[in-house]
Amino acid sequence: MSARDHNSATAALSRRSAIVTGVAALAATAWPLAGRADDYPSRPIKVICPYPVGGSTNILVRIVAHALGEQLPATTVVENKSGGANIGMDVLARSAPDGYTLGVGDVSTHCINPFLYARMPYDARADFTPLGLVGQTPTLLLVHPDIPARNVGELIAHAKSRPGKMSFASSGNGTSTHIAGELLKLRGGVEIVHVPYKSASQALIDLMAGRVDMMFYHPAASIPFIKDGRVRSIGVSSARRTATAPDVVPINEQGIGPFDLAPWWVLYGPAKLPAPITQRLRTALSTVQARPEFTKLLATSGFDSQPLPPAELDAFLTAESAKWGELVKRSGARID
Repeated sequence: MSARDHNSATAALSRRSAIVTGVAALAATAWPLAGRADDYPSRPIKVICPYPVGGSTNILVRIVAHALGEQLPATTVVENKSGGANIGMDVLARSAPDGYTLGVGDVSTHCINPFLYARMPYDARADFTPLGLVGQTPTLLLVHPDIPARNVGELIAHAKSRPGKMSFASSGNGTSTHIAGELLKLRGGVEIVHVPYKSASQALIDLMAGRVDMMFYHPAASIPFIKDGRVRSIGVSSARRTATAPDVVPINEQGIGPFDLAPWWVLYGPAKLPAPITQRLRTALSTVQARPEFTKLLATSGFDSQPLPPAELDAFLTAESAKWGELVKRSGARID
């Protein structure tokens, strides 16, 4: 072999070696992005709660995160966000799709806010991977004890006899409690004045004091005040009864037309979460949800457990977005 041929062969081998090394390096960096499930999880998982400590979402997130961590197994760390739920979900949407940052979104972050806010920092469908429906809690229609109504029909009749003089409280413009009140007005054909508050607890205080006439509120928080007679419950907002307050008749069954509103919570990952990790998380969550002790714990905390398979969950989220979005538009609520 001539010196020229030897040099050419050596250069070719060097180029081939460089290519092989480059491909190996690329594969090494791409492999984690492809989503290995055999060693997942190998470090703590952060679960974002888009609300401050103290509310119902915070309770649910901590229950789910703890149970999921035990099942995987993994250390789970709940990170509460304040300043508005959209901020927390935006953090999740921008997170690396590696399974180490998850979050719990709700009917507000994914079905109400996209129609309520003029500008959203994320796309409620495109920027997330739904992993499972982790809880629902229909609200109870509460009235002050002085209101002479024992059911929804009597309440509507009473409101019609006093047009524009009755009021309903909510935890703020565009919240699920506001939208439920708007649907009641629509189905009953009555004019009831909406009084928004900064929180549901403040609204409840004024309801018990008689400064407002009615409101929708979560069963777990309502039941103590129902039992001591400071408020009366005359209907539940879901199409079927809730395990938390099984004796309360659904509004849907009280003759004013279709009525099915139940705030819900879904465990999400960011978009483009690798299929093996997505499946690992879904399997772990469904295993947890099949345990009677988990369902009982949720019920004790005021939540109904109604897990859905992935295809049914996608259909559910599509239908919920359309339903709540239309009601937000009808309410006229808007945040610029």
